[in-house]
Amino acid sequence: MTRIALFNIITDVSLQPSNTTCQNSQFLVIIVTSYVEHVELRNAHRTTYPAEILSKANTTRVFLLAQIPDDEDLSITQSTINEESETFGDILQGTFDDTYRNLTLKHLMGLKWASTTCPNASYILKVDDDSVYILETIHVLLRSFNYTSTLLMGYINNFTVPIRDSDSKWRVTWKEYPNLEYPHFLSGWYYITTPQVAAALCDEAVYHRYFWIDDIFVTGMVRESLDVSLQPSNTTCQNSQFLVIIVTSYVEHVELRNAHRTTYPAETLSKSNTTRVFLLAQIPDDEDLNITQSAINEESETFGDILQGTFDDTYRNLTLKHLMGLKWASTTCPNASYILKVDDDSVYILGTTHDLLRSSNYTSTLLMGYINNHTVPIRDSDNKWRVTWKEYPSLKYPHFLSGWYYITTPRVAAALCDEAVYHRYFWIDDIFVTGMVRESLGINLTELPNEFGPYIYMDCVYVIEQNYFDCKA
Repeated sequence: MTRIALFNIITDVSLQPSNTTCQNSQFLVIIVTSYVEHVELRNAHRTTYPAEILSKANTTRVFLLAQIPDDEDLSITQSTINEESETFGDILQGTFDDTYRNLTLKHLMGLKWASTTCPNASYILKVDDDSVYILETIHVLLRSFNYTSTLLMGYINNFTVPIRDSDSKWRVTWKEYPNLEYPHFLSGWYYITTPQVAAALCDEAVYHRYFWIDDIFVTGMVRESLDVSLQPSNTTCQNSQFLVIIVTSYVEHVELRNAHRTTYPAETLSKSNTTRVFLLAQIPDDEDLNITQSAINEESETFGDILQGTFDDTYRNLTLKHLMGLKWASTTCPNASYILKVDDDSVYILGTTHDLLRSSNYTSTLLMGYINNHTVPIRDSDNKWRVTWKEYPSLKYPHFLSGWYYITTPRVAAALCDEAVYHRYFWIDDIFVTGMVRESLGINLTELPNEFGPYIYMDCVYVIEQNYFDCKA
């Protein structure tokens, strides 16, 4: 399924930098977000670090401007901006108005310019025109450590809540952002990244609903959707791929993952045109588990079938893990016929699943599993699945599929991921994904055939000492 861009990163510019050079050995590119009227602040940057000093430090700098708004009475004209650009050759001016609501466009314009004009640069520094930084310290920091190409480093903001005060210029309405908290993000006035990350952020951003607070959008929302720490290496998706299996697995459940691998080894999956990925997250700092990240890394290197997110592996993050799997499957294997989502403690018969799917002409909007109707939230304070009235204020959940076994398609998976970002986060993943989000898309649920009921698994036994599932199909 082809994803539809929700907005465009404006690459049309009225002024291009003429005095910036990017060579293969370029070390640092500085992009400075600047309001069109802030001539003095730009000159302060130029005086502190003139072009000659930047050149000697293998560094280039560009100021990001936009157009003078027609409804603003500013003490500057476009001809003055043109003259400034001719003098210094360091201005990139977009064709959109220079307003708070367009900060995200300006931010992305800068990342796009830096990653396409200077793709071989080592790093990108993004600052605001009223920020103060010491260039020498930055160079020492970056040259002292072996940072990877996925670097995104700055001042992290955790658990920030939207401002709802109607008198604040930073007010965000519930319609603009319907969640209680923003994802973790970097303060936009100073952060460091790489051309690879900048390009990835720009490519991904257009598939998200536009949000005008730029640092939250770019380094929070968009960054979060790209966040994985381990990628599968032993999975292949060809145009003829039939089935992609995504297995939600707790980080410590090595034996259960090995049971899946023993029951259906990679060679067996390959012969049946099937691929499988286990979905993990990070070992929580406050948990005393019998596993280390190095052991997970070794497991990943051995089997090449682990997708590990950068969030903690907890019940409250099950929804993140679920969506991470759907996102991976729908983008990595968009031409697959079906996606099977299971839990690591679920038992399924691959042959029966294949027979079911090949015997019926299901559409690309398939979402099939065990339907739960009229389920009510658990309010018991002693229950680990307790849901407060604040978390979910309704009496009943929408109809949803049990998350331990359901079948869908890349098209539906992509639609669910795209739609999910507009909903308030809810931590019970099957209810959120196949209930709330699915309902808002108007996708119908399909019940598994009666002969495919749970009783077919009664003869399946998990032989834990031998790490496999024994099923009498």
